[in-house]
Amino acid sequence: MNEATKTVAFVALALVGLGVGVASRPRAVAPATDVVGKLLAPDFTDPSAAHSLEIVDYNADTAEPNVFKVKQVNGIWSLPSRYDYPADAKDQLAAAATSLIDLKILQLASDKPSDHALYGVVDPVNAESGADGVGKHVILSDSSGKKLLDVVIGKEAKGDQTGLRYIRESGKSPVYLVKVATDKLNTRFDNWIEKDLLKLNAWDIGRVYIDSYSVDEVNGRKVPGDVLDLTYNDKEGKWLLPDLKEGEELDTTKLNEMKTALDDLKIVDVRKKPAGLSRDLKTEEGIALDQQTVGSLASKGFYLTQDGELWSNEGDVIVGTNEGVQYVLRFGEVALGTEEAADEEKKPDDAADATKAEAAGDKPAGETKEKGANRYLFLMAQFDPDLIPKPELDPIPGEPQPAAPAETAPAADTPASDAPAGETPPAAEAPAATEPSTTEPATESAPAEAPKPSEGPTPEDESKAEPAAAAESEIKAPETTAEAPPAANPADPAPADAPATDAPPAEAAPAAADAKPADAKPKTPEEIERIKAENKRKQDEYDAKVKKGQEK
Repeated sequence: MNEATKTVAFVALALVGLGVGVASRPRAVAPATDVVGKLLAPDFTDPSAAHSLEIVDYNADTAEPNVFKVKQVNGIWSLPSRYDYPADAKDQLAAAATSLIDLKILQLASDKPSDHALYGVVDPVNAESGADGVGKHVILSDSSGKKLLDVVIGKEAKGDQTGLRYIRESGKSPVYLVKVATDKLNTRFDNWIEKDLLKLNAWDIGRVYIDSYSVDEVNGRKVPGDVLDLTYNDKEGKWLLPDLKEGEELDTTKLNEMKTALDDLKIVDVRKKPAGLSRDLKTEEGIALDQQTVGSLASKGFYLTQDGELWSNEGDVIVGTNEGVQYVLRFGEVALGTEEAADEEKKPDDAADATKAEAAGDKPAGETKEKGANRYLFLMAQFDPDLIPKPELDPIPGEPQPAAPAETAPAADTPASDAPAGETPPAAEAPAATEPSTTEPATESAPAEAPKPSEGPTPEDESKAEPAAAAESEIKAPETTAEAPPAANPADPAPADAPATDAPPAEAAPAAADAKPADAKPKTPEEIERIKAENKRKQDEYDAKVKKGQEK
């Protein structure tokens, strides 16, 4: 090889070496100025476009990711991660989505995957057991399932300025510093639902039936406890209890506290109802629950009888409102831990014990609530029109009076046998009155009390629920009859000569009429129309309440 050839060869090798050097040089990180000031998700501009939110964080105790999801399907919000429980999420999701709009990049912190743990942006979905620096994975999607935002939010930056956090796009390495509020990205179940369990006003409660039975698990029998059938008289502003013995009186303060306790019942978590249980909490015909399901129910304080009915270890409470809604609450065991809220202070009251113990007077004064305990509860709601107070219509002169008895016809709820009969349809709704047709012999017949209102629609319920109304009608009847006797007062004319005294009785009638001049005075057409209009208003209000209840 001559010198010229060598020179060319060296030049060629040098050029090749230079090419290799250029090709193998590490790619430079884009200058911070290229990303600073830009939006992390420029296409996400409308928070109302978000129809689902998924948040995944890491549970260090179980070394597993916790998945929380809320979505809207056919206009209805639900929580797929919590057995599709209805969610009160419209405003919540809007607030969460709004907090993630316009995330402006303030700084490029790093583009090295090895720094993810340092900034707390390790994806919880892929995190290894015991991993450090695990962040919160947040996904917002539209109605078609398209992702509007998919990021991992990490640690808060140290410094004078608050609200700055490290964040990265899912599946990408760069870590940015942005200003973002995370308080709306809460995964607590009870923050995404209507926590007010019964959604009632304490003043609407007109009847409370408490059956404090328990279950003998060993012998498979119901153990009778105290039974209280209480009604509230709005007119007199007091509680009534049938068969109250002489010298006994109700503790109004505790009873009013009981109403408040019922109003304050809060949901902290839910569990899925066994598939074999129907809406009325009976086992569906032809379906036998497996031992695992039966055992799961028993561990929560609920037991199935041989007849497929449900007993609860802490008894039942049946609440009737003047809106026609009857709630049947079956209280089970104390929940030692909920899937949610385990890491935060538990503040809900043990409403079951508060309700029953307060009414029975078993708790010392001042100890009306037990804090820190959650209890399993089976809840059913049904409509009972007999709970809605019927309108008191004014008599219209010249027209036949409506049969008053029809209103108090609940008395027709008569036979105690009605209770069992009425019990049959809603029996499952109120196992409170559960007939121990199972293994329980005589002991069950007692708690089965025919008058049991647990069978909400049972007419007999009303006969008990409205003792005050019955008393009033009896008082009013004597008043009207008391006016009639003076008119036909045979005692006065008896001593006098019959023929001569015929006139006096005629005068006696006017005299009686004088006693009530207002009644004697004929109504003007205008007054009659006013009475009719008022009666119609009352009846329309009543009919509207009934219709509303039937449509729920």
